[in-house]
Amino acid sequence: MHSTGILLRLILISVVLDLSAGVIDNRYLPQFDPMYLRKAEPVGSFDFNLLAMSGERGHDQNGKKVNYPEIFGQYNLSQIALGLQKTQGINFLRPEWQPLNDIIWDMEGKLQAQGVHLGVERQIADWLAVGMQFDVLHVSSRIDFLINSDTRFMLKLDPGSSLELYRALSDTNRALGLAADQCSQSGISDIDLYVRFSIIREYILKCRQVDAGVKLGTYLPSGVCRDLNNPASVPFGGNGHTGLYLEFDLNLELKEDWFLGVWAQVVHRFPLTQALRMPAASSDKPEIITFGAITGRGWVDAGTTFGIQPFLVLRDLSDGFGVRLAYTYRHHSGDWWGDLRSDKTMPVFLNGVRALTEWQSEYVTIGLIYNLWETDDERRGPVPMFYLNWDQPVGLFGDSGSVATHRATMGIEVDF
Repeated sequence: MHSTGILLRLILISVVLDLSAGVIDNRYLPQFDPMYLRKAEPVGSFDFNLLAMSGERGHDQNGKKVNYPEIFGQYNLSQIALGLQKTQGINFLRPEWQPLNDIIWDMEGKLQAQGVHLGVERQIADWLAVGMQFDVLHVSSRIDFLINSDTRFMLKLDPGSSLELYRALSDTNRALGLAADQCSQSGISDIDLYVRFSIIREYILKCRQVDAGVKLGTYLPSGVCRDLNNPASVPFGGNGHTGLYLEFDLNLELKEDWFLGVWAQVVHRFPLTQALRMPAASSDKPEIITFGAITGRGWVDAGTTFGIQPFLVLRDLSDGFGVRLAYTYRHHSGDWWGDLRSDKTMPVFLNGVRALTEWQSEYVTIGLIYNLWETDDERRGPVPMFYLNWDQPVGLFGDSGSVATHRATMGIEVDF
């Protein structure tokens, strides 16, 4: 009877949570989660929050602060036009502009997201818990092309020739199948499904409670993927890759309602065969990968992602109000791409992809929390905690290749 009850609980949790994700390896959207503060007795937690994200800036591979569409590099119309000429035999640039190596455009833009986060964890034994998480998102993004000031000076552009250069840009992108420079997508992120093995002890190591655990989880590829024909599009998760992760966490209740802890996670995504946009211009200066002239079947072996978050939670500082502080560091090693096209008459240049797909980002989280029950002794059933969090990008160790997206969340966490 006892084992049947556990099985029914697992089935119920799987049904309720078949929509989730707490992804740490997305360079565009901060989807990492705060630590859930567990108790010694077997309990569960339900977390629901409304979220909003916005980003206009980021960092390129050299750590330079750039507009968010430029994290892979600048838009060089000379190279993009050369790729088009090699693949389709057409070039929309003026004849006197075609020999130039650099016709640089600035790409400004904005990334915005709104949605909800849902998560459930249930401790089914003193040493075992299961859980899932997910985001439901609407993401809108855009790219605005502006003539670079050095380009304007080099080409001695007047209003008429500026209009001609804009037309060449538009015609080139359209010929490559890149007809849009704004994107609006809705859907869910990757599903985060996990089991956690733990030891929770009270009044040990001069702490009121010590909670140490190991989490084994998977990211199921349910998230919206990047649209190859829209350079403004961003993925909601791992862009179609299934992932496995291992997480270690430690949560110390130093004294009543004072918590200090850390989690560290390593994520590996499995290789995937998918349609890719690949550079065709040249080996020394290929077009950036979001504007590659060749679209074909390719192989992607995603790099490993490491994330770590130390945190401090002080509950009930005054009348049930408290604060939550955290620092999150994430590093993703570069991806390997392979060309699987059946016809390789037209070469592609993938040597620089690994460097372009490596990234690093850091965040500081500041949160305000409020508990209806000021102490655990006052618990009479489910215990709700309300919270407001602000995730602020920082660059203490040097961000690179990622978008500095801000996130605000307002939610409720309920122990049951």
